[in-house]
Amino acid sequence: MRKLRALVLILFLLGCENPFATRSAEPPSIRRGTWEDPSFYDAVLRNLQNSYNEQIIDNFTDSISEDFLFAPDPADDVEYPGIFEDWGFEEERDVTRSIFSSGTGAFIQLALLDTTMEVSFYASGDTVRAEVIYDLSVDQDKVSAPKHLAGRVVFYISEKFGGIWEIYRWEDSKADFPDSSSWGKLKAVFASG
Repeated sequence: MRKLRALVLILFLLGCENPFATRSAEPPSIRRGTWEDPSFYDAVLRNLQNSYNEQIIDNFTDSISEDFLFAPDPADDVEYPGIFEDWGFEEERDVTRSIFSSGTGAFIQLALLDTTMEVSFYASGDTVRAEVIYDLSVDQDKVSAPKHLAGRVVFYISEKFGGIWEIYRWEDSKADFPDSSSWGKLKAVFASG
């Protein structure tokens, strides 16, 4: 039995380059684009804006929570019946990915303006209600998609485990500007194919 154990150990050692050497360190993960540590709630909005302007889906999805919900402008809900029913993280991720990859040389410019924030402190975790005016220009290949979007959005941002802030609810309202659409309409067009 000893000879068998010794033989197995010798074969094992011969099969390894150096079983006692430390492994090489893995390269650090490198985040693309502009990213701020979301340890403060206002950084989440800057990350969201930068993820759109730089069209980086990972930065976008890191700004929203797994229990995310989208509430469209009521007119969009009527125009696109059923599209926004149960709109959560996966739908948001998939549609935003489609918007970001909607053509060669697609141009997206998002400005989040006039932010008003209201912080609520809870034992279960703090929450911020951020009301933001948005102006979004999207130049891409999808003919039926709106090119200019403007309106007001209310983001609900909560502090998650580890002090990281994420958007868990997004309520969209269209502006009354001529030739502008809501963010929800852009999402609906991309969601419906």
